[in-house]
Amino acid sequence: VIETSRGCTRTCNFCSIRHMYGQSFRPFPIERILADIDDIYFNKKCRWIFVSDDNMVLSPQRVIELCEAIIARGYRGLNFVVQADCLTMSRNEEMVGKMAAAGFKTVFLGIENVSRKNLLAARKGDIVNASRKAIELCHNYDIMVVAGMIFGFPDDEEADIMANYHF
Repeated sequence: VIETSRGCTRTCNFCSIRHMYGQSFRPFPIERILADIDDIYFNKKCRWIFVSDDNMVLSPQRVIELCEAIIARGYRGLNFVVQADCLTMSRNEEMVGKMAAAGFKTVFLGIENVSRKNLLAARKGDIVNASRKAIELCHNYDIMVVAGMIFGFPDDEEADIMANYHF
């Protein structure tokens, strides 16, 4: 497990991160991240790394630079799992491609719900189309998506729950 940053600038009202850090995003220096990866790869002989950032992709250019540095290192068989938001992933195909080239195999996307009413209540915004696009981009680059979904909002009816399930 490594961290490349802390915090998230999103406004989701169900997440504890904004209470811990406010709406700040604090990235770590790339050199520090590479040192952590080197330790895991060379000293621990581990080939799977979970990046525990709250939302690693908030700075797409930084992610691209990190991925390029990982690729330049020439690690063999190194795989990453990460958490990310749908908006950023859906708007940055170059970043998604670099992530795949660097060994990112699985992305946990905070989709939460497909009901516009529920997304508004959770302060996620209308991200249904962004969620679809993020999933499509990840799949285009052979990145597996794990969807974070919230079921059972207070005003949900059976149809709302089924729509979420079918998505």
